[in-house]
Amino acid sequence: MTEKPTLFLEFHGHTDDDVKQQTKLVGEIISNFKGKGFLWSNSAKENARLWTARHNAYYAIVSEKKGCRINFSPTNGFSTDVCVSISRLAEIITETKKDIDTSGLVGAIVGHVGDGNFHCIFSVNENDRSEMKKVWELSDRLIMRALSIGGTCTGEHGIGIGKKEYLKKEIGLIGLKTMSVIKQALDPNGIMNPGKLPPQTISISSIVIQFSTNLPRFPFFHRSDL
Repeated sequence: MTEKPTLFLEFHGHTDDDVKQQTKLVGEIISNFKGKGFLWSNSAKENARLWTARHNAYYAIVSEKKGCRINFSPTNGFSTDVCVSISRLAEIITETKKDIDTSGLVGAIVGHVGDGNFHCIFSVNENDRSEMKKVWELSDRLIMRALSIGGTCTGEHGIGIGKKEYLKKEIGLIGLKTMSVIKQALDPNGIMNPGKLPPQTISISSIVIQFSTNLPRFPFFHRSDL
């Protein structure tokens, strides 16, 4: 395979003819948009080989940095992701690619065109404060870029600790309070996955949640009932 931006497609159908019709149609679309190198295979062995290239993308990108070995600390990979509607995916990928190119960082983009989710992977030295500052700043720009066009700060990786400060920007204070009410009902002692909601920004005393009367009613269980 040529080292160029590459799109992987997987075709499914009830019969071999269904799949052949799909590949023919996609081939015509690619040709109309001046795409090159459209190859396809129905061999399980060949398909596995192609997907291996995608599955090893992280290691390939991390290894791009001079002198880097995958298991050699402190040089590590830094990965982040966002998700936008498919109609805005090309736009944000183009802008993000420019951002990476001008940042001086070693990184690349891989993603899932079908659901608008993509990852930025970087080869970084976690002990290099200047380099890590660049990575976090680029990650911040990426997230704000996604939020500005109606996307989400993460598509697959989850909010966790690293992105919890962006959650308020995405769903608003009411959204956070609603989550906190649910969290408190299910985990009153705060023992399940603690520290993931920003505690300083949440006060649940004033929130009122209205439920549709058409929704089914579920009983509430006290700890003594469980």
